[in-house]
Amino acid sequence: MKKHVLIGILIFVIHIGYSQTAETLYLQGKKYMDQKDHVRATPLLQKAADMGNAEAQYIIGFEYYRYFQKQLQLKRNDSLSLSYLNKSAKQGNADAQQLLVSHYAGNNTKNDALAFIWALECGRKGMDGCIAQLITCYESGAGVAANEDSAFAWRNRLVRLPYSEYDTQTDEENYNPILVNHIKYHAKPSLAEKLLDKSSRFYNPIEAYMWYIVFNEDRISLSIPLHYQKEVISKLQTLENSLTSSDRDKGTAAAESYLGRKLTNYQNRLTPHAVFPEINKKKQLYYAIAKYDAKYYDRALSAEINLIATFPKGTSVVVLKEKREYIFCVSNENPTMEGWCLKEHFLIH
Repeated sequence: MKKHVLIGILIFVIHIGYSQTAETLYLQGKKYMDQKDHVRATPLLQKAADMGNAEAQYIIGFEYYRYFQKQLQLKRNDSLSLSYLNKSAKQGNADAQQLLVSHYAGNNTKNDALAFIWALECGRKGMDGCIAQLITCYESGAGVAANEDSAFAWRNRLVRLPYSEYDTQTDEENYNPILVNHIKYHAKPSLAEKLLDKSSRFYNPIEAYMWYIVFNEDRISLSIPLHYQKEVISKLQTLENSLTSSDRDKGTAAAESYLGRKLTNYQNRLTPHAVFPEINKKKQLYYAIAKYDAKYYDRALSAEINLIATFPKGTSVVVLKEKREYIFCVSNENPTMEGWCLKEHFLIH
């Protein structure tokens, strides 16, 4: 009996030491990654991942998934990405679970059943991308039987998620606030549209008006693309024209009740606002460009003239569009496309 106990203790001690080593490697590798030292970071994080560290597994899996903004010396590889992300996800890493949802909901590794399973796992943890996928699954019947009630319940949960903070100094993923919160700020107008569907038993134009007004309050502090603001404003105006004064008052009262305060942007509800303050164009560019390459970013950050024109001719600048679609604005080669990026997406009028 004592022999078995001693063996058990020995195994536990070895396991603890092993885990600490993996954790130490992860912390060292993460430190180098944050310092942009890819050469030192890559082998340390790879080793930590292979030793079972969930955070390192997520980072390695993410790096094998990325096309842009890569932080390690790893080439895109869906198979390896899935392998590491599954290991991390099975240890409970919500970020890995959410990225698996992106994998399985995508074209290259599409698997509706697995997309739903992992979306349910991380959706319960409040991950916005996972909840958005659950809504899609329940509405379309992808990976699970279609269920209008479940889809609507998840919609109501998504609109109530708090917006994420972003630290432009330390968080590589959060350089672009449009990327950080884009699922959440789309959620309220999307729910409003659902509530305006007369064929749905959830039809409720007053509640729809409430969510449009709440979204309008969000516009004060969020960097929401101008083209999307205009789209929502157009729908809000159409709805206003169909409501009585009494119904509008009920909607605004419901919005104030939800927010727990008086409305501060109601008078501007039909007017788009600047995406970024004009007072700091360097900071404006900092947010506007999803980093394609550090040297281009540094060069552009120090520029005092036309923002996109500061990039070398032919440089492809990655710009985030609605629904995570990427478009490329090629400087000095396509003035029309440049103008769209500058005017509609990032710069003020």
